[in-house]
Amino acid sequence: MKQISENSFLLADGEIVHRTNIIGTKHWVYSAWKPMPTMSGEGPAFCSNVTSGLDWSFSDTSGHVRWYGRIGAELLPAELESLKGMERYEKVHAYQVVRWNNAYRIILSVFPEAANGKQDMGEISLTR
Repeated sequence: MKQISENSFLLADGEIVHRTNIIGTKHWVYSAWKPMPTMSGEGPAFCSNVTSGLDWSFSDTSGHVRWYGRIGAELLPAELESLKGMERYEKVHAYQVVRWNNAYRIILSVFPEAANGKQDMGEISLTR
């Protein structure tokens, strides 16, 4: 793990864990991000666009910029997207819970102080 800013850490597999302080408060939001393969739409996609707040760019020390998608905000695979009704709800929810739990696990591995925070859709919020 490498600290890349006061509030961001780069993990060995390329994921970034970040915490953000809501200005003027004691409220923090913790999130986990993974590299997006390209900006051209190839590879895994995220439910985001450049202005949605679900994507982010980081520059490394050599000046390269890489785009990241928030873990837990991935687009649904085609087999889930095509489902209808209650079956869709149940299977999509189960799919998302797995991704959100992965995000919580990654966040807590870097910021254990967030363990008592509110977990919601792959992010953890905490007032300290």
